[in-house]
Parts: sequence; C-alpha cells; structure tokens
Amino acid sequence: AGLEGAGVVIATGPEATGFKGKRVSFFVGSGDQGTWADYAVVKASVLIPLPDAIDDEQGATALVNPLTAELFLVECEKAGHKAIVHNAAAGALGQQLIAAAKKGGKVKIINLVRRAENVATLKDKGAEYVIDTTADGWEDEFSKLAKELKPSAYFDPVAGSAGSKVIHLMPEGSTIYTYGGLGDAPSYNISLGDILFQYKTIRGLWLSRELKNPELAKQVITNALTNLASKTYQTTIYKK
Repeated sequence: AGLEGAGVVIATGPEATGFKGKRVSFFVGSGDQGTWADYAVVKASVLIPLPDAIDDEQGATALVNPLTAELFLVECEKAGHKAIVHNAAAGALGQQLIAAAKKGGKVKIINLVRRAENVATLKDKGAEYVIDTTADGWEDEFSKLAKELKPSAYFDPVAGSAGSKVIHLMPEGSTIYTYGGLGDAPSYNISLGDILFQYKTIRGLWLSRELKNPELAKQVITNALTNLASKTYQTTIYKK
C-alpha cells in the first residue's frame, strides 16, 4: 500500500546512475510494491529530486495532492477560469488548492464541505467562500454566490447524487472536471437540459494521464516544488 513516498536512492540501473545518493520523492505504479515499506523499487522516470528546503515528511506527500492542485490551476489558466467550485474541499488537496490560489491571486474558489466545523477550518486556512452542503438552504446560498462570482468550472471528486446536484446548480456553459468518485454512486444523474440547453460539459482530469505531457508535467512539478519549499503547501503530519 501507499502511492507516494520519499527516500534516498541506494542503487540504480545502468540508465539512472545520476540518481544514486540523491533524496527524492516518487510515485509507485499499479504493478509496483507500495511505499509503506523500508525499501521500494521504482522506475527512474517517477523520481523527483527534493531540494533541501523540503523535509522528508513533506517530501513523502509531495506528489499526489500538490501536483493535483497545480494541475487544476494550470487548467484554470489555460481555459480562462477566473472562479471555480471545488467539492470535498476540506481535505489536504482542498486546503492546498486554497493556499496556492490565494498566493496566485487569479482564481476565486467556492469551497463545498459536508460538515459545519469545516467551514471555520477552511476560513482559518484563508478560504473566502465556504458552503456546508448539509446546511438548510445551502442551494440558495450557492446560487447567490454563483450569480456574483460566475464560476465557470466545477472540480468534482464526489460524483453520485451530491456531485449531480452541484452540476445542476452550476451556471450555463460550465465545464465539469471529474477526478474521483467519493459519493454514493460512481456515476452522474444529469438532466438533459443541463447538457442540451445549458451547454455544460463534463470531462475527466486524471493526474497520471495528464502528466504524460512532458511540458505540462515540468510546469506542474516545478510549481509544486516551489510551493512546497516556500511552505505554501504543508501536509499535516499527525505522527512521526
């Protein structure tokens, strides 16, 4: 188990000798052993050298969430999204996205959470707009905020009935980026009118697939390492 980790390269194949002795962060593939171990064997292509400013703990969580947050922001810049909606925003990814967007100053985020206490938590982290989707009347609050901010993208790791409801509430012409299925069903139940008359579009956004583009991968990794080194991104480590 474990998808990402950090460590020092102790041995290499003949085509990766430049990594020997270096401290790196890395992914593991579906056929590789996980990172909850003392040692791991991985491909050189998934190694990312860590600068001294990033410690081992943050380096071990440097890839999945930070790179995903950066991927979202690069997509926003490319597609011209000035305001977005992010569901399940109380997790580490959501908090890092808030921090990076605040630092960049180009994208406003309507953050959706499912617990009242998470509203205060995200506000303390610098979020300007947070809505608890378990509260009475949250749909009216969302619609009012959407009218003001005009979000043009919805980044959704939830799907199911909860994700479908947000799609219906999104403004006309919105793009829905789906990147997970945390909800009650691995699918959407969407009105034909949202697609046919509202011109909303749905597309996937999967990190490992997007990073096959070398230019995009370089941009996303560089941005993530910069934000990790400056402590813009900080994963809470509960036990060492």
